[in-house]
Amino acid sequence: MLTSSTLLALDADASLALAARLGDAPGHTIEIHALTRGLGRAFVIGAPDEFQAALVESDDGPAEPHGFTQHADILTELLAQVDGWDRVLVDATIVADVERLVQTQLSLTTRLYESVHLAQRRAAEGQDDARVRILAPDDSALIASSPEDLQPDGFSSLEESLHAGIVAGAVQDGRVVAIAYVDSLTQMHGAITIYTDETHRGQGFATAAASLVVQQLHRRRVTPVWYTGWDNEGSLRVAQRLGFEVFDRPVFVIRHG
Repeated sequence: MLTSSTLLALDADASLALAARLGDAPGHTIEIHALTRGLGRAFVIGAPDEFQAALVESDDGPAEPHGFTQHADILTELLAQVDGWDRVLVDATIVADVERLVQTQLSLTTRLYESVHLAQRRAAEGQDDARVRILAPDDSALIASSPEDLQPDGFSSLEESLHAGIVAGAVQDGRVVAIAYVDSLTQMHGAITIYTDETHRGQGFATAAASLVVQQLHRRRVTPVWYTGWDNEGSLRVAQRLGFEVFDRPVFVIRHG
């Protein structure tokens, strides 16, 4: 059985080296965003530019690191040395081995949850709606007064989300009722998140807002990507309506105990 000890996170320079090694692939957008902007933590076994296993977590999802390796045993060794994780995302090809080793080596009970990764390679027809618009820095007070689910995250601040990222939303009666935004941005990819207030669902707001974000990403020559759970039917429906196609199905190993 592996024993737990605390491993130090990579510093800024090592994080950049790890980002370069991982590469700006569509399934790495959250991790590259976090590593290059200082908005997360990373741990490795081996050198950052030639690792045997790596864990990368974002500040917005510190308990949900992405594990990079083809060696389930080495990743399990790394998990034993990192505190605070509740679930780890791994490639589907090694998930059975990772789950088995987490159970036997770390004495944890687990369950699996499939994630769906989609990308829109070519611009699709827009889903315009006059009630939905791009939200600009001048809208910061309006957004800040909204419930937390209707505020963008992923960047260091709301202001940074509005300046460096892309945010669109539906505004009714002086308040934001639906939002779509880029929560992670690299040179090549932008990951999109959506949310609609429960009392305003079924009106197409999320689709229209996401369409605006997608259009802005394509203008920047950035490929839109979309990450969601296999059972999030609403999110999958919006993504597919906008022309996103599945490119990967990694799996979370979720710990209990």
